[in-house]
Amino acid sequence: MKTILVPTDFSLDAEKAYVLAGSIAKVYNAEVCLFNISRSHIDDLVGYWGGTSLLYEPVNMSAIDAMEQEETKVKLEEVAKRKEFQGVKMNTKMSLSYDGDIISELLDELNHKKYGLIVMGTAGDQQEGESFAELVARNSITPIITTKSTVESFDPKNFLLCTDFETMNMGFAQRIRSIKEHYSGVLKLLYVNTPKHFMTTSQIEVSAKKMARKFNLGEYQLFVYNENDVKTGVKEFLRRETVDMLALSTHGRTGISHYFNGSTTEDLINECSVPVYAYNLHEYLKNAAARGVSNNHAYTRGFTG
Repeated sequence: MKTILVPTDFSLDAEKAYVLAGSIAKVYNAEVCLFNISRSHIDDLVGYWGGTSLLYEPVNMSAIDAMEQEETKVKLEEVAKRKEFQGVKMNTKMSLSYDGDIISELLDELNHKKYGLIVMGTAGDQQEGESFAELVARNSITPIITTKSTVESFDPKNFLLCTDFETMNMGFAQRIRSIKEHYSGVLKLLYVNTPKHFMTTSQIEVSAKKMARKFNLGEYQLFVYNENDVKTGVKEFLRRETVDMLALSTHGRTGISHYFNGSTTEDLINECSVPVYAYNLHEYLKNAAARGVSNNHAYTRGFTG
């Protein structure tokens, strides 16, 4: 992992990611890139006038954009000097959105640049609509860690991987092993036994051994929790056990009905009190990025919401 991307709009929710990003950067000796996207005033003007505004007005709006970009640059530099990032190599980046679709702007950035990780703060499920963190997890080929809580420090000694023993690939496994090794933590495997995906204890134990051996996960602790659905099972397990970070996979936009579908992972991103690591298994996104194809536009309720 060479570069960690931290999207920020300087809000309190965005600040939740700073401790996580700084801590991870120090452990991995990675660079942190603070990234801000703001809407252009030209975009607002053209939308208001239906594209028929007077010629001098876009010039004025461009001047306002330039002034605000200078202010944003100063804010980014101030964030880069915060105590959370002391000792970390920092970089800042800005962008203007001219079509009002900030999520697509960010996805174009992170799906066509080589970032090792995205770290985001989120307001969770406090508002209506999909959170920005949900949309990034669904559409990004880059793994993402989100937190809806402010953490004082980050040292995941108890790292929980919720799994069905099938929704795994080598890329995801490599990142699980990396986190386990860098933090010298305990890997806990959780299978939520539901009526729809019921397995006997012996079947679960055999499946866990096969997955651990196939992906070279090393030592682990296996837990089984019985519940009506996966999301409720994970939340109840987190309430009962000590967990510092939760790892989940998602199928992204496929809508596949599986043990882990997109909505389960995205709901947990919004509802879990611990940081959530989400890895997108959907090959379409990787193939589209390789071809230079942009993602579809998506609605979001806010930049870091």
